[in-house]
Amino acid sequence: MVDDKLSYKSVYFIKIEFIICFLIIFFTIIKKTNLTSLFFALSFVILFIWLLYILFCRKFNKSNFTNLLLLFAILLLSLISVGYSAYSLPLTFDYYKKHIMFCSTVIYLFIISMTDINQKTLEFVLKINICIAIVYILFYFFGDMNLFANKYITFNFYNPNITAMFILQTILYNFIAINFYKKKRTKLICLACILFLAYFIYRTGSRTCLLSLFMGIVFMLFFVKEKKRKIKNYIASIIILSPIFIAILYLIMINSGYIKIFNFMVSEGKTADSRFAIWNFAFDAILNHPVFGAYYQISDGTGISQMHNTHIDVWASYGSIVFILLMIYIIRIVNDVNKRCETKMQKISLVAFFTVIIMGMGEAALFSGGQGIYILSCSFLLFAKYDFNNKLIVG
Repeated sequence: MVDDKLSYKSVYFIKIEFIICFLIIFFTIIKKTNLTSLFFALSFVILFIWLLYILFCRKFNKSNFTNLLLLFAILLLSLISVGYSAYSLPLTFDYYKKHIMFCSTVIYLFIISMTDINQKTLEFVLKINICIAIVYILFYFFGDMNLFANKYITFNFYNPNITAMFILQTILYNFIAINFYKKKRTKLICLACILFLAYFIYRTGSRTCLLSLFMGIVFMLFFVKEKKRKIKNYIASIIILSPIFIAILYLIMINSGYIKIFNFMVSEGKTADSRFAIWNFAFDAILNHPVFGAYYQISDGTGISQMHNTHIDVWASYGSIVFILLMIYIIRIVNDVNKRCETKMQKISLVAFFTVIIMGMGEAALFSGGQGIYILSCSFLLFAKYDFNNKLIVG
């Protein structure tokens, strides 16, 4: 458990980050790009201040200190990789933007591992996500719906897939809210939000997100019924590593001709083998630049790239050492959280985080490209750490 003083003050940072996340989504939807960029940049500033607060106001136990060392190693080595792959060429801020988003996600995971949530903040996060859902619904019926390729909805995000990833996580928070609140009126509002948002994901054409949603809800319902069943740490570790396993299996199936089993990954009108070229390209980059990665090469020097798989993207961008350290880092944090998962609600929340990890098998936005998406993604672990038996929620 974290210090009471730290927890008390950290909840303000959580609220600020979720307000910023709401504003990023809102201003994206209404096409106020300048304001979107402003709050996107502000999220980094708040994150850095929050990290400094923890570093200077918290005593670390052995596990926390190990995670801190891993954090610094990942940040430092990834920065070296980004600079090394470019040699001595002049670089711009845009070149480092993807790396900044990667670092933000890694830092936020550490902060979450050091922070406990209280009931008021937990309810605040759920209400924010209900509000986000309502914004999507209202804009769908009353807003200016420009369609991607005259078919797919984007809510003015830069492509349908990133739209689906944001919507998926709001669905998961609303599912948690259904099980969290006791009043039927609140449950019905959340259920209505889930149904509308699931339809919106269908309209984005992102089958990766649809599959992830289906798997997430099924596993969540399992723990609704099986309250005493624990998630084994080795199962959690396999899930965390699953995006790289899926990608390798995918490439094997492509070469063996059994690609039809991956039809679920078709999106934006692409064929089932649409990931083959980019993942094959990424693995070639890994083989050619195994230690420091190919951040510069895979983006043609722009820094703007993503390999449509979280794990492949990190591996290709920053090299094998950073990738291995990141996997160890995430597994350590998740296993520490899993030790505290005793109640039904905690397990459902942990499965929500696993759903985001599974989503990474076909998209890489968690570590590259999602404006503030890490706030939604990693905060499921806060819920997984919260003791839902403290108070009966009647809202």
